[in-house]
Amino acid sequence: MFQGPGYGAFFVREAQVAQQKWWMQMLKDYGLALVIVLPLVFGYNFFFRGEPVSEGNAPALILMDLQGEVVDLTRLRSEAYVINFWTTWCGPCKQEIPEISAWARENPDVTVLGVSVDLGMDLHKLRGISNRLGIDYPVVHDVKGKAAHAWNVQVYPTTFVLDEDLNVVATRIGVVNSARLDRMVDQAR
Repeated sequence: MFQGPGYGAFFVREAQVAQQKWWMQMLKDYGLALVIVLPLVFGYNFFFRGEPVSEGNAPALILMDLQGEVVDLTRLRSEAYVINFWTTWCGPCKQEIPEISAWARENPDVTVLGVSVDLGMDLHKLRGISNRLGIDYPVVHDVKGKAAHAWNVQVYPTTFVLDEDLNVVATRIGVVNSARLDRMVDQAR
């Protein structure tokens, strides 16, 4: 067997070349897939990300309240409705709760309903958190996120105002205050 100078280096170099070819083929195969898939995903999310429901009939809303009773939006009667989707982990949601509570007390003719989208959270735990946050308007629990999906809520908080016929007349993504609630509800009256 021949083992002259550079014989081992030849095999090392061949192994390096083979490894480089393998990596180049992988980059070519997966790089092409990434070049095709990533723009499709980002493009879809950019153009079709969807906005919350902003007009027309409100989607169904039948959820359990904090006392374990079923609340069906279609069975409530009011001249206008404020539907606020929120979560317990959301800082801006917590920020707006005192403002919504005060507004609800000042406007008893309008039904205010908080929709907690805390997936899988125990009702007892949600009740305790709601009490600590000072929520004094009714809260229902969207434990599986189905209502948030139906209303196309992707950002918390999101607030809807409905007229007496349950048509969406105003939508707000982000924190609301009393003045904004007044303006939104004026559109429903």
